[in-house]
Amino acid sequence: MKHIINVKKKARKFIDKQPRNQKERLYQAITKLPKGDIKKVQNAEETYRLRERRL
Repeated sequence: MKHIINVKKKARKFIDKQPRNQKERLYQAITKLPKGDIKKVQNAEETYRLRERRL
């Protein structure tokens, strides 16, 4: 099963403003979806959030 991942413009701008090492970590986490700490956003249809933590 394939998934389509849409990163909103506001989120992309936030990620791009981060330091290089954090930006790389965030993009790696996005590409590894659907694995990770994913939860459905309340009161939003088909919207999920990914929580990325430092290890």
